[in-house]
Amino acid sequence: MQDDKTQEFTVIMRLQYLFNLKLSDIHQYQIAIIQVRITYALNLIKKPIQRNINLNIELNTIIF
Repeated sequence: MQDDKTQEFTVIMRLQYLFNLKLSDIHQYQIAIIQVRITYALNLIKKPIQRNINLNIELNTIIF
């Protein structure tokens, strides 16, 4: 089982990967939406209750 810091790092790396992956083929307004979603997802990391469920939903939502 991963500790919180390792889990947080893993989630951040996944978010960065998804963000970079999509950057080349989307429009400016979609980039803004992704940035908002990433910020929201990163804030969820700090909430211990249901954070894994919420982050999974957010990670799935980032891919259009």
